[in-house]
Amino acid sequence: AVTAFLAVGAPYDLHMSLHGMSIAEGGMLLSSTSTKSICDTRSVVNATGETSEWRDSSDTTFVGNSISMSTGARFVNEAGASFNVTRTSVCGVDHLRNMCGCAFDNACEFDVDVGDGDFVRVSSAFNNDGSVAVQQGRLELDGGGTHDGGSFTNATAGNTLEFSGNHNFINGASVSGVNTVFASGTSSFASNSSLSGDVTISNGTADFSAGTAQSFDSLSQSGGSLTGSDTVTMTGNYDWSGGNQRGTGTTRAEAGILLSITSTKSIFDTRSVVNATGETAEWRDSSDTTFVGNSIS
Repeated sequence: AVTAFLAVGAPYDLHMSLHGMSIAEGGMLLSSTSTKSICDTRSVVNATGETSEWRDSSDTTFVGNSISMSTGARFVNEAGASFNVTRTSVCGVDHLRNMCGCAFDNACEFDVDVGDGDFVRVSSAFNNDGSVAVQQGRLELDGGGTHDGGSFTNATAGNTLEFSGNHNFINGASVSGVNTVFASGTSSFASNSSLSGDVTISNGTADFSAGTAQSFDSLSQSGGSLTGSDTVTMTGNYDWSGGNQRGTGTTRAEAGILLSITSTKSIFDTRSVVNATGETAEWRDSSDTTFVGNSIS
């Protein structure tokens, strides 16, 4: 156990190996542009009550400061601990940092507050039993994960929270915010878990079988599949330009529907899509070149 503050950055890398556990009892700073590697089956733990900061302070390096883990290695943010993803530099846009390899286990607070347009890409499995907040920037969770009662929030316009890979939301887990994107894989909401806010399905599958009604501020579906047994209600804009809907549930548009673009929209199984009383659905052809398309199947 490290009982003092642990600074990990220039001039050396974090390269921990073998099969033990490194516990930061005084917090941790992960900085500089170099890669930090956790090898073998080693676990690195941010202890209860402590704060770790994954800091980007570079004005010139737009890709760097990555965390790499071998199969079997883990980074653990314990209950009562905070893991903050930050950027202190003021120059440059679209900085990117990666976390790859086995798994990150979050049992408390994981906050992203980076540059406007910056990317934080986690291709490791990300398991959230605590809270994740996107204050500024784009958080991409590409490696799947299990979220047991945990929460995800994205409260500010211009930010993005993106799910790829296979994510399982269970035991009342929740996702809310202004721009939640499902880009690939299958995200399954079960056992009273919920999704709200502004939602985009561009690819993959979003399965709502939580035994509770889901309510979105808006939905934009350009591909992929919306499925499950729950009723899904849009209280605002519903733009359906591609993809399909499946399952036994009902999709309700409480503010109308726009069916656009030239691709086919398909409804399978026993799903119902409902344009609510008093609302307007528009099946729009806006193509100057494509004379066959924009079908409903």
